Amino acid sequence: MILGNLILIDSNGSEFDKLDKLSPLSFILREACVRGGATVIDVYSQTFAPHGVTVLAKLAEGHAALHTFPERGIWIADFLMYDQAFPHKSADYLEEQLGGVCDRRIIPRPLSEGFLKGSFRNP
Repeated sequence: MILGNLILIDSNGSEFDKLDKLSPLSFILREACVRGGATVIDVYSQTFAPHGVTVLAKLAEGHAALHTFPERGIWIADFLMYDQAFPHKSADYLEEQLGGVCDRRIIPRPLSEGFLKGSFRNP
């Protein structure tokens, strides 16, 4: 039984201006998560000198992360979503907004035996 999916995206060839602005990137990642059916709890973001941005989204269903390297035209993202969320829809939106040549890897997250036995419960 699949509990959720992890999607990893590596992209190159994106425009510098799309990858170096904190506020638009924070909005884009939040919107990507919402379009994937996730509930966004909070978004954390950080700029780096001389260039680059990292945006992290804490989700009720998992997490999302976006890291940019504008001087190289590169961005990297991952979406880990469980329950009824659809990370592929989030990835589609992010790719549409940021562009570049994207390589996507999907890793199914099966429901583990430990989870079934309750070993992941909070103390």
